[in-house]
Order: sequence, then C-alpha cells, then structure tokens
Amino acid sequence: MPNISAELTQAAMVRLLKPRRGAVKIITLDNGSEFADHAAVGKAMTADTYFCDSYCSGQRGSNENTIDLMRQHFSKGTNFRKVIGAELRKVVRKLNDRPRK
Repeated sequence: MPNISAELTQAAMVRLLKPRRGAVKIITLDNGSEFADHAAVGKAMTADTYFCDSYCSGQRGSNENTIDLMRQHFSKGTNFRKVIGAELRKVVRKLNDRPRK
C-alpha cells in the first residue's frame, strides 16, 4: 500500500477478505489509526471486530501464528514490493487452504 490510511486499509481488507465472507467471523486488530474504519470492514464482512489491548500482541494469536507461517516462506525484513505477485498469491493461497481447527 502506498500509504497507510484508514480508508486504504479498509478497502484492502474488504477486497482481500470478501472471498471468505461468511467464513470470517471475528477480526482482531491492533490499535493503529489505520484501523479507524473497522466498523465498515466488520459490516462488509458480517464479522465482529475487536481490538487487542495496547502492547499485548499475544492477544492476536492467529495473527502472530500467520506471521510465523509467512516467515517460513519470506524472511523477516522482506521487501514485499520486490516479491513477484504470483509468488505472494501462491503462498497466500497455500496458507488460506491450510486445514485449521
């Protein structure tokens, strides 16, 4: 994303999550200003949105787990602007299709 604004974040989240509408029940966010439009995302996805407490990233367990899974494919500090779109889509598809509890 060229800049991190609430409007762009909301549009990107809806675009990325829309194919999974109905399967996404809860969206847990941190307290960044880019999530100011969280209500619009929740409404578009028919999902509840929650915020974790400040400095408690462990409350976003699935998020932290997903980051760990992404790091199996991309090392920390990867510049995603240089990652080929097809490569990123392949990893995202693999993680999204991974069996969950």
